[in-house]
Amino acid sequence: MKERPIIFNTEMVKAVLEGRKIQTRRVVRRIKDQEKSYWNIKELILPYPRDGLVWNVRCERGYSGHIKCPYGKVGDRLWVRETWFNFWGGIIYRAADEYASIVDDDPDNTWKPSIHMPRWASRITLKITDIRVERLQEIKYEGMKAEGCLPKNCCGGERETLRKEYWIPLWNSIYKKENTWQDNPWVWVIKFKVI
Repeated sequence: MKERPIIFNTEMVKAVLEGRKIQTRRVVRRIKDQEKSYWNIKELILPYPRDGLVWNVRCERGYSGHIKCPYGKVGDRLWVRETWFNFWGGIIYRAADEYASIVDDDPDNTWKPSIHMPRWASRITLKITDIRVERLQEIKYEGMKAEGCLPKNCCGGERETLRKEYWIPLWNSIYKKENTWQDNPWVWVIKFKVI
């Protein structure tokens, strides 16, 4: 079992803490060959027989190879990096609304970005329970619900409406200009439970 860091924005940290987020999607990055050339992935094929985490890959211009999930395998752990502030020897987390005003109200204080959170400051550890790959636009209602992006009282509805109102704006806000919804990138779908 290995531990690796994973970044969540404040909204998604709240969803994890409330039990609404049990899954995350992360873009499958381009792969690098032995000559250090990068290739965009055109197709990911069924998992390699030896290891459920190795996918056969076909890329542009005929390059092919294998790719592993950089987040680990089933049973591994992810420790969550989130926006934080070191306050008199204690940690204040932006996702903890009752304390966030201490930092927000003081112009001398600034939040520390999640990328700079050390392991000792992390309060959330996740255990990976499943990993698969799919195209981003293949997400269904159950996936949106597991991603924690739907309102708490949402009990279904037209998938396209839910995607347009909740999932697509969230995705595009996280990935900004690269890997937008329209690009339909391959994504790692990582299911987890909080431990």
